[in-house]
Amino acid sequence: MAQSEAVSKVRPWLVLLATCLSVFLVTLDVTIINLALPSIQRDFAISLVEGSWILNAYTLAFAAFVIVGGKLGDIFGRKRFLLLGTLVFTTGSLLGALSPNVHTLVAARVIQGLGGAMMMPGSLSVLTEAFQNRNMSLAIGLWGGIGALGLVVGPLVSGSFTSLFTWRAIFFLNLPIVVVAMTIIFLTVRESRDVTIDRRIDYLGVVLSAGAVLLLVLAIMGGNIYGWTSVQTLGLFSGAGLLILLFAMAEIHVTYPLIEPSFFRNRAFAVGTAVRFSAGFGFVPVVLMSTIFLQNFLHKSAFEAGLLFLPAGATIAVATLFWGKVVDYYGPRIPMIIGMAITGVAALLWLRFDASSGYTAILASLLLASFGGAAAFVTTTVIVVNSLGVNKAGVASGIANMMQNVSAALGVALVSAVFLNSLRSELAEKAPFADYQRVQSFGPEIGSVVQAEAFANAMSDAALAVVIVLFLGAAIAFFLPKDFSISGPVAPPLKDPDAGNVPPNVVD
Repeated sequence: MAQSEAVSKVRPWLVLLATCLSVFLVTLDVTIINLALPSIQRDFAISLVEGSWILNAYTLAFAAFVIVGGKLGDIFGRKRFLLLGTLVFTTGSLLGALSPNVHTLVAARVIQGLGGAMMMPGSLSVLTEAFQNRNMSLAIGLWGGIGALGLVVGPLVSGSFTSLFTWRAIFFLNLPIVVVAMTIIFLTVRESRDVTIDRRIDYLGVVLSAGAVLLLVLAIMGGNIYGWTSVQTLGLFSGAGLLILLFAMAEIHVTYPLIEPSFFRNRAFAVGTAVRFSAGFGFVPVVLMSTIFLQNFLHKSAFEAGLLFLPAGATIAVATLFWGKVVDYYGPRIPMIIGMAITGVAALLWLRFDASSGYTAILASLLLASFGGAAAFVTTTVIVVNSLGVNKAGVASGIANMMQNVSAALGVALVSAVFLNSLRSELAEKAPFADYQRVQSFGPEIGSVVQAEAFANAMSDAALAVVIVLFLGAAIAFFLPKDFSISGPVAPPLKDPDAGNVPPNVVD
């Protein structure tokens, strides 16, 4: 009996370890290609535009199908879909490591994205089932913080592995982590699903939602390539808008919707997803701008730039534990407001950059962004899951992560567009004879104060949009109900024809 109780106490923490490894892999691969891209371009003799698809393919596949992955896990079993997603992700990683050409590598990234779309919501779902109301905020906080850590250390892993080995090593790195995660999941996770919903699949909703997100992200990415007022970009935005409208109409009338319209009438859920959108819009561009600053402005190597991200990674690890405890004691509302405000201040520091700015300036921004970003991701995850109840954890996680990825793509595209346009104007005014293409690709010439000033001013201009969105997110956070409970509602179980009468959320 004592041994059984000991196993019962240990099991949730093993589940936490496995789910943290899963979410770390998913977020790591968002940024792990960044510093390896120049090496890939040289090996495959491709242009920057062609190489950008290696970056974007993963984000596109993940963003388009993460809601579907969460919903199907809720219907057919979270453990089953988490294992399936991990297997798909592993297949993509292995294919990426062995890719003979760029087309195979892009396909591998799509496969990784599809696997990640099942892993991300699946990992959060099994985590919430394992902890229920026992240390749930701390567990979710750790899960969210490790996910944010993956985004930050991606450049470190990318730079160091590419410098020490080859870019293919970054894909091989995934394999041993996957083996450990899958073993723990298989041995410790109990199968669970949402027994309160119809098990039929809303195929029309799947097609419309995936198509809408796909076109929207393509439109955002196309803005920098074709121009924001080009026929291609406007056509993609129009197509996305039409599909979103059709999706909303379909979900209202279908009897087993992919996303229940009532979700967004829940004020806590609406606030949580809106703040998550703001956090994604701001946090990922700050990491991107920091990478550009270190490599192009300070002329650091990929390996050096990766090492300089280490303090930010350490800050996230510590901040996650801190904010998880704070949320357990005081609830998520005040920590969410504070976290968004701190992240806004991190972006605000970019407005003070000039030609003399060095690593100290960027470090202050990175540390604040890591500390505040950890609070934002921890609190919004807790809110989104608890506002709908554990039964809806899969689809809730899918919606939150879709919002985050779309907002991150929008933030990166907008920041890039403002930076490039501002840099062109600054150089035309202050250094008319400078080679714009060379400066925007490789940074200002060493010793050229004028070019450095133009580059720093352009980065400051790009940060302004991020500052506005982050402080807007902090303002939205005030609308979270003051009496919001982190235990959240759990829907009562219904008679299920396939599983019989079973306890809420657990399938034996």
